Amino acid sequence: MQPNDDPPPQPPVKPDPGDCCGGGCVTCVYDAYENALERYEQALAAWKARHGSAQERAEACRSDVSRDEVLPVMPRRDLRRSYTILRILYV
Repeated sequence: MQPNDDPPPQPPVKPDPGDCCGGGCVTCVYDAYENALERYEQALAAWKARHGSAQERAEACRSDVSRDEVLPVMPRRDLRRSYTILRILYV
């Protein structure tokens, strides 16, 4: 599953003060917002459980391997040659 296939849920839009008529409706816009906010928080918790937190992902990526073990050591003359070739090709 790609990260774009499961985006985080979006919070509900908070109603403006003028959206409530003040008539004591059975289901006020603020009640509907509170219900939507509760569903959003549940969906966000489920999404976080599926994806883990950013901190957990960062810790999982860390390792004890040093940079020198990962990157090959290139002799200086080869590095100069590569730079010269790139300069010729892209300038």
